[in-house]
Amino acid sequence: MNRRGANGTRFVPKGLGCLAARFWGLVLLFIVLSCTSAYGDVGVVLNGSLVSGVEWVTGSGHTAVYFSRICAESPVKLRLCHPGEEGSIMSNYINLGEAQRYEWNIVPLSVYVYGVEDPRSRPMFGSPKVKALLEERYRDRDLSDYCFRQNCRQSDKAEWRDMVAAGMQRSMYIFMVRTTRQQDLDLIAKFNALPNQNHFNGMTRSCADFVKGVVDTYFPHAAHRDVINDFGMTSRSIPN
Repeated sequence: MNRRGANGTRFVPKGLGCLAARFWGLVLLFIVLSCTSAYGDVGVVLNGSLVSGVEWVTGSGHTAVYFSRICAESPVKLRLCHPGEEGSIMSNYINLGEAQRYEWNIVPLSVYVYGVEDPRSRPMFGSPKVKALLEERYRDRDLSDYCFRQNCRQSDKAEWRDMVAAGMQRSMYIFMVRTTRQQDLDLIAKFNALPNQNHFNGMTRSCADFVKGVVDTYFPHAAHRDVINDFGMTSRSIPN
């Protein structure tokens, strides 16, 4: 039973006070865990120009997609991330160079940025030689079933290489919005069911159009072309 002192102060038995503190502590923990598990993120990744090829003239960069809760079952198949995994980057190019003309590949976020699976093992410095070594390592470990022809293994034009240690050669910005678990599951089901076939077109089906399609899967009609400023194309340029 609660008692009050002469000045009206309320006394709570010590045992009940501890139980109440534990109860509200568990409630708070449940709320925090529920919030962190209920939401993920999808992000538009904007990469600076490599100032080579057409990019030397247009100044255009590259656009990819970041997922915080979707990971790579393989370079061409999606799944939900396991605990401790940090998400992934999905991207498409003119020519991934692999045995099949895939529209997109997906790699772990740390592979995309640093070239290694564990960010704690990232190189202390970057150079073309270091990046090339990381590309070969990734190809042998994860891409061997898709990249076994000579032009894929040896050509610098095979753009799967741009999915490894991109942070060594490009500036990078990511703009993120929240997603629900069900939205992520719906996107996984959609892209795993669709034929992963490349139909890249710089005017109407570029990397930016691909990203627009992913965003529209989450939020229908949220993304569209700027007909006036971009002459009908989907822009992917950012300042260097």
